[in-house]
Amino acid sequence: QSVRIETMTRSPWTRNPFMRSGLPVLIFCVAGSFGLGQLVQGKKDIEDLKSGKRSLTTREFDLEEDYKRTLNKLNVDEYEVIRIKRPEDETET
Repeated sequence: QSVRIETMTRSPWTRNPFMRSGLPVLIFCVAGSFGLGQLVQGKKDIEDLKSGKRSLTTREFDLEEDYKRTLNKLNVDEYEVIRIKRPEDETET
């Protein structure tokens, strides 16, 4: 009966193998993933600043302005719809 009392008084960390080894490994993996993500992002930010690809100031994004800029690039006025012959069309004619 002393063994039963002893197992009831032990902490859950020593009773359950998952609590003893699985949970710390799981916490370590999740924390390591977030930590590595932050380090890699910081490294990319520094490289972008050094190469001049990106500056610290960001411009405001305007959907209307971007839409107009895209339409100007497309030249919609000279667009012509051309039907493409398909293999089943060749057999009919």
